[in-house]
Amino acid sequence: MKKEVFVPLYVSNICHSSCRICNLRKENKKVIRIQGGKEKLEEQLEILYKRENVREICFLTGELKQGEQRTENFEYIMYAINQAFQHGFQRIFFNIVSLMDEEI
Repeated sequence: MKKEVFVPLYVSNICHSSCRICNLRKENKKVIRIQGGKEKLEEQLEILYKRENVREICFLTGELKQGEQRTENFEYIMYAINQAFQHGFQRIFFNIVSLMDEEI
């Protein structure tokens, strides 16, 4: 039986939710909030694909409920997915906020 493993890659830890199981929750003041940049994302994808021989990746973010930040995060995830395909990743997963019908 072939085992497949994906690598989780957090592209943002900004979150508007209060999920008690998650350390990204907005009440956790110990977390320094960051939104990854395109250059850093491409660098990480390159390392994972070429040096680590990873072929499956999962993009993760905090939950952004509304506003411009939500839209920018969604656009960034779409950019990340496209970049992963261009680098040659075979399977791409994502775990982000629930999408509204008009966002799909």
